[in-house]
Amino acid sequence: MSSELMAELSAAVRAHAGVSDAACGVRRQARSRAATPARTPVTGATAEREVGGADLPTAEVHGGELPHDPSAPTTLQEGLRLAAELAPDRGTTFIAADGGESFQSYAELLTEARELLAGLGERGLAPGDSVLFQFAGNRNFVTAFWACVLGGYVPTPCGVPLGFDRENAGTRKLRNAWELLGRPVILTDAELLEGVRGLGSGWDAEITAYCNEELRRAGADADPHPVEPGDPAVQLLTSGSTGVPKCVRHAHASIIARTLASAAVNGFGEHDVSLNWIPMDHVGGVIMHNVSNVVLRHQHVNAETDAFLADPLVWMDWVHRFRVTNTWAPNFAFSLFNDNAERAAGRAWDLSCLRHICNGGEAVVTRTAQRFLEVLRPYGLPADALLPTFGMSEIASGTIYSRLSADDPAQGTISVEKASLGGRLRVVPPRDVPEVITFTEVGRPLPGLALRIADDHDRPLPEDHVGRVQFSGSTMMTGYYRNDEANRKACTEDGWFNSGDLGFVHDGRLTLTGRDSDLIVIQGVNYLNFDIESVVEQVPGTEVTFVAACNDAGEGTDTDRLVVFFVPASADVAGTVAAIRARLAFDIGLQPHQVVPVEREAFPKTGSGKIQRSQLVADLRAGKFADALRALEGGPVEEEPPSEDNWFFERVWTAQSIVESESRAGVRVLFADVEREQWLGEHDVVVLPGTRFARDGNRFSIDDANPAHYRELLTAVRSDFGRIDAVVHAWAATPGGDIDAGLRSGALSVRMLLGELASWERRPEVLVLTTGGVRTGDGDAVDVAKGALPGLVRTAVAEGAVPVLRQVDLPAATPERWAAIVRAELDAVPDADVVAHRGGTRLVPRLRPVEPEAGSSPALVQGGVYAITGGLGGIAQQIAEYLLAAYQARLLLIGRSPVAEGTPKAERLADLRTLGEVEYRALDVGDTAALHSAVAQAERRWGRSLDGVLHLASNDVSQQWSRLEEHTVARASRGEFARTYRAKVHGTMAIAEVLRDRPDTLLVLFSSVNAEFGGSSFGAYSSANSFLNGFADHWGHELGRPVRCLSWSMWTGSGMNRGSPSAAAASRGFVPIDDASGLSSLLTALGQDRVNLLIGLDGRNEDIIAELAPEHSRSTEIVVAYSGAGVDEAELREATAELVARCEAPVRFSRVDRVPRDAAGRVDQAGLLAAARAASAGERRRYAEPETDLERRLAAIWGEVLGRERVGRDDAFFELGGNSLRAAQLVARINGTLPARMAVHQLYDHPTVGRLAEVLDKAR
Repeated sequence: MSSELMAELSAAVRAHAGVSDAACGVRRQARSRAATPARTPVTGATAEREVGGADLPTAEVHGGELPHDPSAPTTLQEGLRLAAELAPDRGTTFIAADGGESFQSYAELLTEARELLAGLGERGLAPGDSVLFQFAGNRNFVTAFWACVLGGYVPTPCGVPLGFDRENAGTRKLRNAWELLGRPVILTDAELLEGVRGLGSGWDAEITAYCNEELRRAGADADPHPVEPGDPAVQLLTSGSTGVPKCVRHAHASIIARTLASAAVNGFGEHDVSLNWIPMDHVGGVIMHNVSNVVLRHQHVNAETDAFLADPLVWMDWVHRFRVTNTWAPNFAFSLFNDNAERAAGRAWDLSCLRHICNGGEAVVTRTAQRFLEVLRPYGLPADALLPTFGMSEIASGTIYSRLSADDPAQGTISVEKASLGGRLRVVPPRDVPEVITFTEVGRPLPGLALRIADDHDRPLPEDHVGRVQFSGSTMMTGYYRNDEANRKACTEDGWFNSGDLGFVHDGRLTLTGRDSDLIVIQGVNYLNFDIESVVEQVPGTEVTFVAACNDAGEGTDTDRLVVFFVPASADVAGTVAAIRARLAFDIGLQPHQVVPVEREAFPKTGSGKIQRSQLVADLRAGKFADALRALEGGPVEEEPPSEDNWFFERVWTAQSIVESESRAGVRVLFADVEREQWLGEHDVVVLPGTRFARDGNRFSIDDANPAHYRELLTAVRSDFGRIDAVVHAWAATPGGDIDAGLRSGALSVRMLLGELASWERRPEVLVLTTGGVRTGDGDAVDVAKGALPGLVRTAVAEGAVPVLRQVDLPAATPERWAAIVRAELDAVPDADVVAHRGGTRLVPRLRPVEPEAGSSPALVQGGVYAITGGLGGIAQQIAEYLLAAYQARLLLIGRSPVAEGTPKAERLADLRTLGEVEYRALDVGDTAALHSAVAQAERRWGRSLDGVLHLASNDVSQQWSRLEEHTVARASRGEFARTYRAKVHGTMAIAEVLRDRPDTLLVLFSSVNAEFGGSSFGAYSSANSFLNGFADHWGHELGRPVRCLSWSMWTGSGMNRGSPSAAAASRGFVPIDDASGLSSLLTALGQDRVNLLIGLDGRNEDIIAELAPEHSRSTEIVVAYSGAGVDEAELREATAELVARCEAPVRFSRVDRVPRDAAGRVDQAGLLAAARAASAGERRRYAEPETDLERRLAAIWGEVLGRERVGRDDAFFELGGNSLRAAQLVARINGTLPARMAVHQLYDHPTVGRLAEVLDKAR
């Protein structure tokens, strides 16, 4: 949209009756990068296509014969008997959500199961009867399971509903299962018995329900009912949450076969220790662990799920404490653990025991798995401990295994060209480009199981062709109980089971690509999309039959995500979205990732009316619904932090013409040396560098390091020549000498100039001219001392030191053009803080997203010698630990001060020395001689040249947060700049001198985003880091030396920013970086062939979007903000309709309290868009102040968990972005803080602060 049209529209709105002010802003959005999903639905198997595989083997893989062990049990009954006899002291440690523990040995389990069997027998149950399970406690579940096994009954676990006092998805599923099984006995525990029995009144039926406590007959020794391997052993409910479930029935033989085969392949023995915290109604909990542990006679740890959700790090606490050797979880758990990894600092975990971590139950995201391995590697976790696994209830849980490796990111993955997915696959090396997609392999089947890939007519396909995944073998179910239709659909004519998954086989290994059914898998739980849709359609404001529930496993996702599309039938779209979220949370316990409003004509259906869900997901990824999502203001698209892969950026220089403003009359002062003065045009006053204050008419000379001279100069000019209109500071246009002289005449001189001008009422415009101040491309030479200027200038602009401030880097080779450039820049509209002129073109710096190269390895050497400046600081220590553990590096740590015995620093050093060889040297990093000596001694000790230097040294600026006003560019002390420059500037120059005769040594410079954006009240810090960026350009691009300069956002878990406020930085688009993410991003950056990188930027933030190069952003909305009273928006729209029709993007009118403008009256674009967003959010939800002390305490806890500054008494948890994981965390926080105890379901039943406070108040 042109600036002229924007101005015209603004003027038209201002002219409307009642409008006091108006302005337009363009809301922009980063252009979407090509998605590389972890699991992309591929529909080629269901369409006719050319199959090219005559030279390929058939995609049919057999796991081999089952291992023969005559001593192994053939039934579950026999497995329990052998466990009690041969391992009577082994058993299960049960851990409750509140931390309580109990131990049940296998001998005790057999005894207690027989005691419970006696009571069941008294109730008239017959062998073969189904028993439906509803258990809150896992020990009761396990005892009841084995009692049923002993009695020949068929245990059927079913998840416990969110509450029994109302109808919900859980109670509907329970009722449907109960009806399907012929209204069997329900077995539960005492605390749920009343609720279960009470369901009968709502179902208009009589329910027979018992609890373990009332049935157990102490001392009874009931005889087991004899069973055969082919008799039914267990039933598993699957494929549905609100509808009628399918009931998977397994015989003893299939469960035993899976257990023994898994033990053989994975090397499990009776001395293994397993851990499970997944609910027991999941096949992974009941079969893969409960049954396997007994049959294989493992020690087992069984924890309640809520204990993990309340604190994901407790997972590894259990592993360390119990010396666990194998565990498992769906991918969402690994992602959740990673999100909390920064809190792991200080944990003394020894995870060397853990050699088998199964990642299954939902799509495996390799990036998430690799990060998990990297996070835990310093704690001794084996590099190959994580196994992607495929399994399903129908094949008795996990039966296909692969293996990832922290040492080789490509292991366990396969990359293919996307264009080949419809036919013969073209396998290629891993590449992070849009044309290539990388999948995680799931591997080969266990012995006794076979798999094949077939087309839509069940004909076998060759390898390297995507098709339906089908199974056959000894781990298969006997069928879906009482469901002939499901059995018919699931089984082929030649006896293979159709899994509903799509995939391909390459070199005998299975890879999944998606689903071909209507099943959605969220956090390991199956949901039918039409069940979810039926719930959504009950929400007022949705159009019936125009609702779609879809799974999206797109770019940057750590787990499958639910997306709901709907056609609005109400003008209050935002209200309908909130109602959909609340209804799904209340009814099913699901929180969708996105709720997307779609225009009716854009909602794809076939001619027969079938919803084309895959097309909706494709349109979402293509950005076709971006405008609708943006209009919702602050919906889920904006709530999730960016993934690590999406927060890398680099600076690029793009052409931007000058927009002229009115010329201003007044005195112009030029700071220049004699030689360059002639190239800079006519000025009223000239200031030359000197050693004393002197004056000759309109020519002055001053000492660049004497602040009094600046004051005397400016006072004299104002007195004798009049008001100063502009100051052109060109001392930094002089070729640099030594580093100190360059700093004095450049950054430090500009600082003192601004310090004097900042107190003036009418401050002049300031241009800072440089040559060699920035590198815009090949051929540029950087004068390193001048690199300190961009960060200083940007900070002073942010602080408003003068109305207009700009650094202009002149073309050194064509000084004859300088005068014209200076005149044009003095008359230009302020559109950039730093500009450069090259070859007749005006350039400005912009951002470009960087997609890290997939599979690239960090430029680090195994067993190398590395120096780390920054001593034993938090970040330096994190990196040191990793280098010692992962690379067996030898480390020279350099710090400012000696290490005194008994201090925390001494403890940290001792901890590092337990990991490897570490030397610590206390010295001034800017002391070249001392640094030379320390490096030479280290090289002699380890007999190897220095492989790299990681320069993290910095003075501590954290104390500035408490008194920000004292640290602006205008007020910061000379000492503050000297201290900051000493570590960053002089330290870098000293390192450069040490590396002068070490041309292959890697240099890693730790810079800050403040260098590129400025940092209010951190001018010295921004300037020093800006120097690092310029030095890196010189060192890498000009000298060809290996260097990486990394400009970080705020590390919040370690270092000087630990505990510092991060909200202000986050609002600017600087993502807080935890230690795990920081370390992961460091390794990624060291694998990229780029000299300068910015790390931790949120590409969705408007401040960052404003900095993007034009080709990387697009307009999504025109915001017309206006102030005034009594304005009718309909009339306003009608009056401006002609102008609105000419706009290239949707136009939204927003009434604001005031249109934000700066001191010069210019519109603050970022402020305008923020004000419009806040106004929109305020219209949608009215804030109600918490009334009681309990409500205020609850609101504070909600705010902490949900990341919200303000929570009202009427705000609903799920409307604020809550989900099931956050619900568990919230409940754990409340129970740990307040005297009242609550359960998760109470939050679902009473989802506002006010209603929940009433419930808790009554319970006290």
